[in-house]
Amino acid sequence: MSYRLRLAAKEESGTDLFHLSWEADGAVLESFHTPGQFLVVNTPPTDAAPEGGKGFFAIASRPGSGGIELLIKRSGGSATALCDAEIGAEFDCSEAQGAGFAAPAGRVDQIHLFSMGSGLAPLRSYILSRMAAAGGSASPLSKVTLWQGSFAKSNLPFRDEYEAWEAAGLEIVLCLDQDLDSVPGNVIERLEEIAPDMRGSAAYWIGSKEFGQALRVAATECGLPEDALFTNF
Repeated sequence: MSYRLRLAAKEESGTDLFHLSWEADGAVLESFHTPGQFLVVNTPPTDAAPEGGKGFFAIASRPGSGGIELLIKRSGGSATALCDAEIGAEFDCSEAQGAGFAAPAGRVDQIHLFSMGSGLAPLRSYILSRMAAAGGSASPLSKVTLWQGSFAKSNLPFRDEYEAWEAAGLEIVLCLDQDLDSVPGNVIERLEEIAPDMRGSAAYWIGSKEFGQALRVAATECGLPEDALFTNF
């Protein structure tokens, strides 16, 4: 069964990245209960894709927020179709899919979040969920570190939100391939360089299989328990 998304707002959020806000059917909103879930969105036929397209997009908003937000890189196919859509455009979609990020077992002293580029979308959902659930706590993210990879600062998504995240206690480690204001290095290189003590920690990551494999090696060398590294699939 398919449901409807209606584009309510659109803005650029980094080079070739678009932050899209959607009005969604109630069934879609109700099915979204855990950060890390995703939608399957169908796009209509075009000259480039006569049979239409289908894309899998992690949800960037928090569960219970009343809407659906996506962070999409304009990379062709259904992703480009969504990024180029006009306000008010409607698309068919699935309910929220996947189990999302699993809750770590036992006591966890620190949470580490690892992503590159648009992979920040489901981790933003996690960050916003922590902030919303904090109640009166002034530092709901005091034990959370975000390792965000990008080519340069101009490519970073959601940059206008970092100040609020840091005010809530989030530590942000920028992992930039090229930037004159920081030590260059991708996520794995920066993790190996800083080498934090990750004993008693849990970590969530988004990215390619190769990225996950390299991250597992680097994180376990820092002491992360082998069963404490999670992704959303």
